[in-house]
Amino acid sequence: MTAKSLPATIEPRQIARLLIIVLPGLMASLFVSQAFLQVAKVNWVMGLIVVGLLVPTSFLKSPLTGRPLKWKGIGFPLLLLATALIIPVTAIILVFGKADFFAIFVNVALGVAGIPWAPYVPHVLTALVLWGAILVMFYRLRAVIQVVPAGWFLSAIVVLGVNPVLRDLTVNRYYALMGQPTSLMDRHVEPQVVANPDAPSLVFIFLEGFDRQYHDARYFGDVAAPVRRLEETSLAFTNVDQLAGTGWSIAGHAAAYCGLPLSPRFSAPSESSHILKDAACLPNVLHDLGYEQTYFSGTNKSQKNHFGFQNFFDDRQINTIFDSTNLTPISGEAPDDSVTSIQWGLFDSDLMPAISDGVDAAVAAGGRFAIYASTTDMHGPTAGLSPSCTEDGRGKIIRDMLVAAECVSGLIHDFVTRFERDHGDRNILLVIASDHLGHKSDALDIIPEGERRNLLFMRGPGIEPDTITRRASMLDVFPTILDVMGLLGPDSASAGLGQSLLRETPTLAEQYDNATFESLLTKDAALANFVWTEKN
Repeated sequence: MTAKSLPATIEPRQIARLLIIVLPGLMASLFVSQAFLQVAKVNWVMGLIVVGLLVPTSFLKSPLTGRPLKWKGIGFPLLLLATALIIPVTAIILVFGKADFFAIFVNVALGVAGIPWAPYVPHVLTALVLWGAILVMFYRLRAVIQVVPAGWFLSAIVVLGVNPVLRDLTVNRYYALMGQPTSLMDRHVEPQVVANPDAPSLVFIFLEGFDRQYHDARYFGDVAAPVRRLEETSLAFTNVDQLAGTGWSIAGHAAAYCGLPLSPRFSAPSESSHILKDAACLPNVLHDLGYEQTYFSGTNKSQKNHFGFQNFFDDRQINTIFDSTNLTPISGEAPDDSVTSIQWGLFDSDLMPAISDGVDAAVAAGGRFAIYASTTDMHGPTAGLSPSCTEDGRGKIIRDMLVAAECVSGLIHDFVTRFERDHGDRNILLVIASDHLGHKSDALDIIPEGERRNLLFMRGPGIEPDTITRRASMLDVFPTILDVMGLLGPDSASAGLGQSLLRETPTLAEQYDNATFESLLTKDAALANFVWTEKN
């Protein structure tokens, strides 16, 4: 074989050797495809398998290595760039099950201060190994690739084309530049708020990543039976799906508080951006009605712009924020493990008593109030196991999400029991919800595609237990809460893009499937411009 041509024939033994040489790359391609298509779980074990194949085959001489590498044109450098871009996307898919275009751009732009990086290292290394093996396969097959006109360039285009984030980004930028005939902003409605002197106070608690399915006996038995018993005696909404732009913590807050998803605008947002500055959100509405408002969190929401929460709260008119910067854990424990570097903030068994004390203080102060809260323990891919749930009274970082769910379920049941014992006769609406579906975990992987739902139920004087099964999303939480509180006018069931689930107006989730809604949101520059505005 010359340096300029392929051999006319290859002996069977050479073909077998060539197949062995490219086997690590083929296996890596299979694993990447399985991860991207969500048809099988891919983890660090697959990375070890690829390494185990790659090392010995590296010493085999390929029958197709006669050609020198042509690296000076645009093709091969572009392939390296495409590979570099898809490695972090692959790592994200390995961690969370999908590469959420919206979450990636929003979180990267707003900052990820406080994120625990160590649990993600195995996923990053696995992504590096898989794509490294694929790149080595390309290199070992260079004699074939370089015979094809623009072979390296075409290889790069293939890698760029399978990158889901780049695909969505391309669509997003195209419609941002060219415009879109219709926008979801055409459906945006500010809530028609009516005066109601008998409107209740509000306690609204987000359970971080707590799927409703955690209490489904079909899958997990009685792991979260306390939450199931609470739901059975509440006004429960059992079909709250997760639409695009609502699937991570701050997006869940924006959806439930404002009835709007977080759609990205490339080159913005930034850490200096307002989030929904001009939106009339639940805290804004209640502030205008004279409610004293407090927010409790186990993580740092008031400083360092933790995932953009500081930007979001700057315009929400909440009076006081209690978080890991000013709450002292009564157990003396904090989820700060030297091995995994988990530094989220407070365990939930320390946060829940603080919320209870906050309710006590608000009741004692008189007047109407709203208390918001978000827990921490169930944030994947690892979870916090609160000190009150361990034998030695020491909090732990664990990977078994079911153990954490059992603990959180008991903590919520204890909170509600204390709340209704001390204040059950008062005019207070209690709302319990998940902020978004749980991140990828072994436990949730057993639930069939499309069955997972958010948790949402409400309790309070005059609220009869009932089950609402209509298809909804977190966008509908805002108007539904206003409606239950008697604050939503009779002529409109809408707030933001949401609809009250107590009325008959169709919800977005009833009108669009998840893929169609995601496509609409990806193209919607007008909505993105409403979500994000630069601070002066």
